[in-house]
Amino acid sequence: MICSADAFQVYRQLDIGTGKPTSGEQAVVPHYLINLRDPLESFSVADYLHEAVQALMVIPPGRPQIWVGGTGLYIRALREGLTLAPESDPVLVEQLSALPLASLQEQIRQLDPAWCASADLQNPRRIIRALAVTKVTGKPFSVWQQERSKPLMPQVNGVFLLPERELNRTLIATRVNRMWDDGWPDEVRGLLAIAGWRESQSAKALGYLLIADYLDGKLDKAECLEKIITLTGQYAKRQETWFKAEPGFELCSNAGVALQFLRQS
Repeated sequence: MICSADAFQVYRQLDIGTGKPTSGEQAVVPHYLINLRDPLESFSVADYLHEAVQALMVIPPGRPQIWVGGTGLYIRALREGLTLAPESDPVLVEQLSALPLASLQEQIRQLDPAWCASADLQNPRRIIRALAVTKVTGKPFSVWQQERSKPLMPQVNGVFLLPERELNRTLIATRVNRMWDDGWPDEVRGLLAIAGWRESQSAKALGYLLIADYLDGKLDKAECLEKIITLTGQYAKRQETWFKAEPGFELCSNAGVALQFLRQS
């Protein structure tokens, strides 16, 4: 059994660009926690944990499970529980969303430097969440994060596959070009036909809006591919930083070493 920990594989119609398993792959091995929402719907970490509980209820007892994906926040929530912070005020979130990233970064650095020490400050959605909670409650989000629900998978170890950097860039470039050839632009064209999709949470999946710009004639193919490859490499670096800080995670250079580590855990 394979359970996804990917923030965008939860969306239907986002298949090629998210690296979602094909129908053939799903026929060989059952996959869970994919195709949970339509493209215009929102999806939170709390939603993910709820769906994870539902998945564990239907997975036959004793069947081996592999939880795989690069959304570190989902994996941390599985292993450590979810912060008990209140829901964000939607009006405040809308106001904060209109601000430039630099302004959001400055505000959160002043209000919660402790949270900034380990947070991804290039992710406006997470900064807005931290700001919204801090501003409404008067208590820093970093303090709220210390108050957590009971974790679903405490003391579970994991591996982070990390090829050598130059090889990793080659692998990323090969993967992005393959997804393009598999029909990624057509996938984005279908999403653009959905009114309001550009402003949705799912549109933030890496590469999708760049391909939208390509389809609008704002980028040529070469420019679009290069931007996606560069952004993917930057995201991989942020993932590396995240998982290096996660207790119980082993950084492995290849799948064989990773499998050996899991067998010994």
